[in-house]
Amino acid sequence: MIGPEYPLEARLHYDRVAALHSLAEADIARRISHINAAHPETSAIVVDRWARRLAALKQTAAESAMKYLAALDPRGEGDGALHAGTLHVSARAFGEATSRGAPLSLALKAPLETAATLVDRGAHPLAALTQARHSLITLMRTEIADTARNATSAGMAIRGVTSYVRMLNPPSCPRCIILAGKWFRWNEGFARHPRCDCVHIPVSEAAAGDLTTDPYQAFWALTPPEQDRLFGRGGAAAIREGADINQVVNARRGLALNRLTTSEGLAARRGGHARDVLGSGRRLSPDGILRAAGTDQARYVELLRRNGYLLEQGQVAGGAIRGARLSDAEHAARRDARRAERRAAQRAAQKPPRPAPVLPDAMTRMKLLDAKALHHIVYGEPLTPGVRAQGGHLSGLGRPEKTEFPPNWGPGRIAFAVMKTARAPEGTKLDADQWKLTRHVDGVDVTVVFIRWPGHKNVSFYSAFPLPGTMTHRNPPLQP
Repeated sequence: MIGPEYPLEARLHYDRVAALHSLAEADIARRISHINAAHPETSAIVVDRWARRLAALKQTAAESAMKYLAALDPRGEGDGALHAGTLHVSARAFGEATSRGAPLSLALKAPLETAATLVDRGAHPLAALTQARHSLITLMRTEIADTARNATSAGMAIRGVTSYVRMLNPPSCPRCIILAGKWFRWNEGFARHPRCDCVHIPVSEAAAGDLTTDPYQAFWALTPPEQDRLFGRGGAAAIREGADINQVVNARRGLALNRLTTSEGLAARRGGHARDVLGSGRRLSPDGILRAAGTDQARYVELLRRNGYLLEQGQVAGGAIRGARLSDAEHAARRDARRAERRAAQRAAQKPPRPAPVLPDAMTRMKLLDAKALHHIVYGEPLTPGVRAQGGHLSGLGRPEKTEFPPNWGPGRIAFAVMKTARAPEGTKLDADQWKLTRHVDGVDVTVVFIRWPGHKNVSFYSAFPLPGTMTHRNPPLQP
């Protein structure tokens, strides 16, 4: 249900259309089981019933639009502001064909023919029918929503309404969010995608500002995971940093295959603020900026500004309009910085990401625990003044800051506990480039650590030790 910021008439109209969507889905779910996916010609009766049902639902949606418009008085003239005189909209005409003019039965039969083709190619009939059901639901929902919008537009035309405002019905996609609150003339098309449930509210130009919605409010109403899912991790981070939401969303249209650069947003009318940052008519995408900046926040903000996402006007709900183009002197002052930025961005785009470390299998882990490794665990390396002690966890050694195994554990039992932990750990944790394997062995919590050193591909043994407990203890640090 749409929110209370909408006029009451708009909410009632939307609720009626939503109810029609539910009726359509229920009818498809009830009759789809009567269809043989391998023989779509046997479904003619069901398709005919669906066509009559969809025609009735489309007509009802058009009638709801007429009730909606009749209840509105956007000009504030008391009564008669939307009076259509002798003209009227025929709701029945909207139910005779699809919004593109095709016969309803032909449009409804197409998903079933696709399902038959899938069965012929070896697909399971149930899977083919499931896909057909999804396509039929999308078709019906889209047709009902289009009918409601088209009937509203027709009613606006005969009532002399000159404009409308687009409003969201969250959750919405990024392309719809940036159109929230936009003012359009009555005869401008309503851009939508399949299953789009955005609504448009007829208004006079003077009253449009009272009904607009804010795309930034729609963005901040989402949780951070939802923001990352809809706008991408880099795009959502840029908007949270203050970037223009239109620039971020539009940049996705010209993305390169690696998603690090885009050709969108470099037109001369934009004042050259993001002109050819990378050369060859491209600029960094929000994801490319996030990768190039790394953890440097100041550099991240500067890259957003240089690539035209962070605008001087700030985040303007209706879209920021750039001022005059930069002068030749201003372009020359930024040239050297852009060249350096281009080289750094190209290096970042060409450098492959470092693969995550992979824990070796049990047999390889056992091979890494050779005699040298076990000697390190039990006895450790010789103590060197000024250097922290390395290894040595046998009870009684007293090495500073080291935990010691129980007093009744000799070298053989320590080796057995370490190997058992490495071979069959009860817990594993990846911390940076270190794998920590843990297991409870005979009352002692044992940890074995494998590491991938910088510049190395393979994982190596690093350390093994007991955790402090009732049977173990940690030695105090060396006193100066």
